[in-house]
Amino acid sequence: MRCNKCRKEALLFQEYSGQHLCRHHFEADLERKAKHEIRSHRWLVPGDYIAVALSGDAGSSALLYFLKKLTASRRDIRIAAITVDEGIAGYRDVRIAKGLAGLSGTECIAVSFGERFGITTDEIADRKGITNTCTYCRVIRDFLLKATAAEHGITKLASGEDLDDRAARVMEHILRELPKSLCIRGGGLQEKFPGSGPLPVFPERKWHSMHPFMSGTTFNPGVHTIPTRLKKT
Repeated sequence: MRCNKCRKEALLFQEYSGQHLCRHHFEADLERKAKHEIRSHRWLVPGDYIAVALSGDAGSSALLYFLKKLTASRRDIRIAAITVDEGIAGYRDVRIAKGLAGLSGTECIAVSFGERFGITTDEIADRKGITNTCTYCRVIRDFLLKATAAEHGITKLASGEDLDDRAARVMEHILRELPKSLCIRGGGLQEKFPGSGPLPVFPERKWHSMHPFMSGTTFNPGVHTIPTRLKKT
């Protein structure tokens, strides 16, 4: 099939627009929508120091690339990355996140559960069992990200959460009979860093294909991927 805009070979068919798009026009469409989200929510203002929560997965890496590209000519906005080592053996490699940040010349702040709290997710699983370990990990990771952002003068924390991630989170709360928790906004660090990012308007597969290093690049698993060690048997 041919691109409806330039007649080059199409990369995909965009269901909601009814158009076949080549890579160039597909990426242009993604950027246009992402910029619209950023303008609508005023996620970029002069003087911002924005940190991407960089897990080293394809989504957060693509977001970092996009923000660096978007702010390349803005001397009044700085971009950094924060990566967290949860302490799960064989799950995520902090070196991958640091390497991906280095590809775009971005400062990467690395922190870990072990150094900050003296305990790893593996140790929590050993003490508490695996039933609620993912919940403990998610809460601790979220707190550590926001505490680190505050300590480094970050003004906004950008998340690589996409439409699929958000849908999974909503479904999880519904299945656990906790729908009201989706509407609760906490104070303190939660209020200061509520989370931002343009990815929730895109399905995972469409946003990730925009990443310039997608081909031949090793990524960490996404933050919503359950480590094999923590899966119920």
